[in-house]
Amino acid sequence: MDADEKEIWKRRIALMAVIALIVAIPVTIVLRGGSGDSEPTVTPVSPTRDGEFDRDVGVELRLPKGWERERKESFVVFRSKDRHVLVSISVPGPASDAGEIHKEAIDVLEETYDAVEIVDRAKGKKLGGRPAQIAVVSARNRENQNDLRILIATAKGEDLAYLVEVFAAAPNAGRALAEAQALLNGLRLVG
Repeated sequence: MDADEKEIWKRRIALMAVIALIVAIPVTIVLRGGSGDSEPTVTPVSPTRDGEFDRDVGVELRLPKGWERERKESFVVFRSKDRHVLVSISVPGPASDAGEIHKEAIDVLEETYDAVEIVDRAKGKKLGGRPAQIAVVSARNRENQNDLRILIATAKGEDLAYLVEVFAAAPNAGRALAEAQALLNGLRLVG
């Protein structure tokens, strides 16, 4: 990949991280007791026997009961009922760029949050039936100083690279985090 292509991918990943941050703000508002009075603007999706399928992003999964699904331009976001956990799945580039996308996603976290620390890494794992790199990160929200646990995973599809980000509002995410794990365990990446 030449320098111009790297810069384009870096900008795309930064944009996705900013959008994920914007989507993750409700999680931190809930933690600090902010405006939880208004109803979310997305429609709750009940799990179906056959699961959910998103053709644009190329994922199949079973959505836990009460979770919400919100489709954005190039990614899909799932939020737990209590809004303590957010899962974002996107396809930011070709499969050959999965390693670079993983690195850039972590770099963006370091630029966006305070006290960023990689607490665990795993290579050679599978996510959605695809080879994946995984990093677990602890961080602190700059706006309200709430602690977060973030999972960054990149998986190589046949043609596409998948970026899966899980934001959990530590320490209140217990049940929702278990549901997110079940969601990821049932995830199938089809692109």
